[in-house]
Amino acid sequence: ESAGDPALILEIARGWKQVGVMQYQTGSIHIGDGQGALKSYRRALELADDALRLRPEDREAKIITADIASTLAQNLQVIGGAQPGETIALTKRA
Repeated sequence: ESAGDPALILEIARGWKQVGVMQYQTGSIHIGDGQGALKSYRRALELADDALRLRPEDREAKIITADIASTLAQNLQVIGGAQPGETIALTKRA
């Protein structure tokens, strides 16, 4: 159970990001599942945001959240499917 445990939530977020990397990561070897990767990156970002809400001053949570936001923004630019302004908003978080 991860509810309320920021460290565990961040670990799960990292896992979802790694799933996304395996599915599709610009500049890396991947299986070519761009849409699946975007879903995984979005799930990772949701979890990282949850951890950050629980510990808003946690440096690690800030770094991981920014990294995931940056990765999602980068892949949205290549894969497409971003909502209006989404890539810019994600880039500002990174």
